[in-house]
Amino acid sequence: MVKAMSLTGFPGQNADLGNNLADHFSLPECINWFLATKGYKFQWDRHIDLEFQRARAMNKIDSNTVALKRKILRQIRANLRKIGDESGTSAVEFALLSPIFILLVLGMVAYGIYFGASNSLQQIAADAARTAIAGLNQTERQALVASFVKNNATGYPFVDSGKLTYQATDSTADGNQFVVSIQYDASNLPIWNLLPSLAMPQTTISRRSTIRIGGI
Repeated sequence: MVKAMSLTGFPGQNADLGNNLADHFSLPECINWFLATKGYKFQWDRHIDLEFQRARAMNKIDSNTVALKRKILRQIRANLRKIGDESGTSAVEFALLSPIFILLVLGMVAYGIYFGASNSLQQIAADAARTAIAGLNQTERQALVASFVKNNATGYPFVDSGKLTYQATDSTADGNQFVVSIQYDASNLPIWNLLPSLAMPQTTISRRSTIRIGGI
């Protein structure tokens, strides 16, 4: 029932009569009464009212569905554009940074090999000096060092025995000390294949070890 409808605006109709109709009849009945007073034969019935409501509901659902689809499509397009932009940015960043990164990795490897060879030479000098302790004089100690280097130098990492030279002699500053000095031509190591503008060490690596004659 429609309680707030007023028919006072209808031309030639009594206001009280219109309000009484609105209080006691449904909206379609009031519309039919008004149409009859105007001489229209068209009648508004319940079926027409239901169809009208159904059509409005369908239109509203369709509108919401279309709006939802459009929103989803806009989000998909925005995400695709974002992915494309990020992919392009990543490609540019990779193109700019990859040479530096590759050079950094190769530099670490090359310098690591150089330092590994340097540590190996230091260990050779120390081991040869300890071996020389068994000699009773300088000549025997030199022979022991020569034998050790010849038989064991190739077993140390990054060392080519053909590029290694050494001196083994009693110390001139202290006759109780025996000194083993080793020089190694490291020009074949990969560190010198890097950029020439980088800071490079000497191509000849020199290491020495001193040990007390007669034992520690």
